Amino acid sequence: MLNFCNDLYVGEQVHRKSHIIRSLKAGKKLLSTYVLVMPESYGQLEIYHNLFLRSGIYRDRDFDVVGIAASYEDAKDLVLRITTDCFAHRQDGNIKAFLTDRIC
Repeated sequence: MLNFCNDLYVGEQVHRKSHIIRSLKAGKKLLSTYVLVMPESYGQLEIYHNLFLRSGIYRDRDFDVVGIAASYEDAKDLVLRITTDCFAHRQDGNIKAFLTDRIC
């Protein structure tokens, strides 16, 4: 199940954010959409293509989505932006704590 944070980070290549979120919530498969999810433990963000989240071992897992991107490159740029914001606000690399305090 996908749980979307209130103030998502959105990649520069993403158009129609609300349409993408509705489609992901409805379980539709989007060809070029990646999601950034909160790590389960202390660590960095995880990037998944949305098709992987609907298959196999991922199907029964809950994901806290903190960002959406239109390509893998866009997703990597988004991770860099989140990391930069985290360091600017916390002066450390604890992305999970930063995102929990800021947007989730």
